[in-house]
Amino acid sequence: MFDIWFSHSSDRGGTWSQPVKVNSDKGTHYFPWIAAGSTGRVVFIWLNSPDYTPADVEQSPWYTTFAQTTNGTAAVPRFAQTSASSNVMHVGGICTNGIFCSLNDGNRDLADSISIAIDRGGSAALAWTDQGRVLHGPTHITYGCNTSQQSAYAGANQGLSCKGPAQK
Repeated sequence: MFDIWFSHSSDRGGTWSQPVKVNSDKGTHYFPWIAAGSTGRVVFIWLNSPDYTPADVEQSPWYTTFAQTTNGTAAVPRFAQTSASSNVMHVGGICTNGIFCSLNDGNRDLADSISIAIDRGGSAALAWTDQGRVLHGPTHITYGCNTSQQSAYAGANQGLSCKGPAQK
């Protein structure tokens, strides 16, 4: 229903490729963030629930997902997807109506806090709000450094991964 799609331009936005679905699972996918590395290398993070209408506390677990492509400029890029969160990071609905969530008691517990960056070793540095399985429970920010896939920077020293920001 709500999937993550990717399109690229090789001429600075003059023309765009056909959109390609990034996620390989079914369900609902919200709040995608991306970061680009070397040509064709892109990393993604988003929230996902296997539920197509995620509003029920018991039936709507949410997880954080990571994906990467190293051939993003291909006609049909391939994506490697993996879980970023090892456990449920939220339950129930997530309101996507912005400031209007307060009008219908929409759940804004996560505060749209999700982000991705590429570190100097080419690994993805991930951050997201985590609430666990407690509806309206306390939140904290979780950080993860994904070294399980290829470097987002061609030729990067992966020994520098998870040790700080990229050097410009």
